[in-house]
Amino acid sequence: QDDLAAPMEKMFDEYAKALVQWPHALPDAALDYLPPGQADESLRLVDWLGPLRASDGGERCRLLLDSGSLVKGRSYRRDRVVPFWVAHLAAHVAGQPMTSIIISKAGKVQLNPLRPEAALQHWQELLRAWQEGLRRPLPLALQSALAWVDKGGIADAVNEEAFETARSTFEDHDPRYGRRAEREDNDYLARAFADFTSLWHGGEFAQWSERLLRPLSEAVGKPPREQE
Repeated sequence: QDDLAAPMEKMFDEYAKALVQWPHALPDAALDYLPPGQADESLRLVDWLGPLRASDGGERCRLLLDSGSLVKGRSYRRDRVVPFWVAHLAAHVAGQPMTSIIISKAGKVQLNPLRPEAALQHWQELLRAWQEGLRRPLPLALQSALAWVDKGGIADAVNEEAFETARSTFEDHDPRYGRRAEREDNDYLARAFADFTSLWHGGEFAQWSERLLRPLSEAVGKPPREQE
């Protein structure tokens, strides 16, 4: 019981500090957005966004507590940040720019306001991926894609290190040494993509990784030393 409670004090201390910076509670915001020129109602975003707060200067913030851990070693757990990133983009395209702060038992992530045109571009890429993923298995695997991005992979350039790191993350499986392949832990990926060559799909994996996950990685950045 003591071990479970140990990280909670620090988490709530961080939350209290954030409340001082963002002292004013706001009502949940209604989101309703259809991309300009689109008649396809399936692309309309309709949702509610909360919990929201405001600073004394009127800036908006979405302040959340997360029961997991957002920092592992010297890196953020960006796979856990994905849902918050999607909501962060949605708030921009259907409302106004805002800051997102997610505080966990191990570390916190802050997503800063984006330029409206950048947020719209990232949202459009999400919509393209969603539409394409309804037609066929999208050649993308989250952990492998993040590994590719970390090694400096670029869609239109050869990077053997990035390719091999992504391949190893997807394929190499040896539980005896704590090595688990992403494919082995995901029945969908195992069925859709027999190996990394099929996931690579002539370079399409690299293109989706760059479009969808590089913006997230750049927005999250690296944790401060005190969070490691």
